[in-house]
Amino acid sequence: MKKTLFIVSLFMIVIAQAQEYSFIPKELTMISVDELMKKGPPTELELVYYEDGTQTTLEEVIPMIMQQKLTPQMFVDKDGEYKALVVVKSKQVIEGDTPVEIKINYKNIPERLSHLGYSFGNPESDTVIVNTQGGPMANLLTKEFETFFVENGGINPENNFVINVHQVHTLHPSWFNENDITHEQSIEYNKETTKILYDIVTYFKSQNKKVYVTGFSFGAFAGVDLLAEYGNIADGYLLMVGRLDMTEKVWKSFSNGIGAMFKEDGTEVIVDKKGTSVVENNLKKIASGLGHKRYTMLLKNTDLSNLIYVSGKKDQAVGRLTKKELDFLTSKKVNVITLEGGHESMGKYLKDGLKLLLNK
Repeated sequence: MKKTLFIVSLFMIVIAQAQEYSFIPKELTMISVDELMKKGPPTELELVYYEDGTQTTLEEVIPMIMQQKLTPQMFVDKDGEYKALVVVKSKQVIEGDTPVEIKINYKNIPERLSHLGYSFGNPESDTVIVNTQGGPMANLLTKEFETFFVENGGINPENNFVINVHQVHTLHPSWFNENDITHEQSIEYNKETTKILYDIVTYFKSQNKKVYVTGFSFGAFAGVDLLAEYGNIADGYLLMVGRLDMTEKVWKSFSNGIGAMFKEDGTEVIVDKKGTSVVENNLKKIASGLGHKRYTMLLKNTDLSNLIYVSGKKDQAVGRLTKKELDFLTSKKVNVITLEGGHESMGKYLKDGLKLLLNK
């Protein structure tokens, strides 16, 4: 069974060094995360192992990959066919027994705001980057987020203060772990996600900082929702691999807890079937809570001239932008960058996108 959220969750994963496993046949080769995202997750796989050689199942490990607790290492044969999967503890789990403190470490920030995200970098910097993560994922990314922005994005922590903000499902995970939510509830929950983003941006603007908003995949939806709900309140926006008017067949599938993705052309939809995990199905519904909106209408009176919008022509997770979406962005003087690749394009373009955003 294809897992759209599985693909999206790979963005922030730091792949462990390739190594030999005695239980993996010597003729198999480990592929990169880019190759895995292009091919998509397997529909079934018999050889699935933990790093100590204990055999498990695809259904058991997928939720932990989505939660960034496990990192996938996929092995293929000479024809590129999936043959074996090894899952290892993610970097954050390996690095210490003490959980990372999720807090915005900024002097005199109000208590109600300090626990709405994870920060790194220099709090004295005049430049604040506020990120809203993709997925939707069950957990807020911390060390993986930091590594991603420093190593892939080229961000210098001494010159920037960077925050990954909570979303409603990462701030209140118990709301989504036990009982099914409805599409209507997801709409209300996403209002809190957007309000969190608004509160953090406006607070740091009040501190006379230059504040830039970044968002990828689901985070790109959250970024445009901020613009639609509260107007243009930041100094710049970098939104990547999202949509303005998500294809109806996709968001309606997600609203029922059913996955959907696109073929490589980025236009034709493939509908999945409902998963067995409550949290996985609820996170799909959370995606529909923003995906059902028609942002080409909601943003028609909003200044978007400081927005950089990056999309991939072969995006299998969210699809490619339609002519209507592209024409709208162009009419609003958005800096639109269309890449030849797919959803994974954002990881490759992040450094250039951040340089453009920060005018460096």
